[in-house]
Amino acid sequence: MYPCQIIILFLTCLIALQGRVDDNIETIRKRFKVLVESSLPVIEHYNAKDKIDASKPIPEVFEDVKTIFAPYAKMDVRPPCILHTH
Repeated sequence: MYPCQIIILFLTCLIALQGRVDDNIETIRKRFKVLVESSLPVIEHYNAKDKIDASKPIPEVFEDVKTIFAPYAKMDVRPPCILHTH
């Protein structure tokens, strides 16, 4: 069984328990399609980013995090109303 088939089966059972008369297998398929189409680009975006191995000791993880965020530390990230003083 493919993962999408398992999800559809799970959602079908969930709908049966909720008793919504407007839900059926076609509605589930449409909702699943929208979920995949809207979530997949976000997942792919973050999969392409630097990863942190959180299983390492805390000091090492902290160093990894600092390395990733270092370029942003040099940026002025204050709200615009604070940037422009009169």
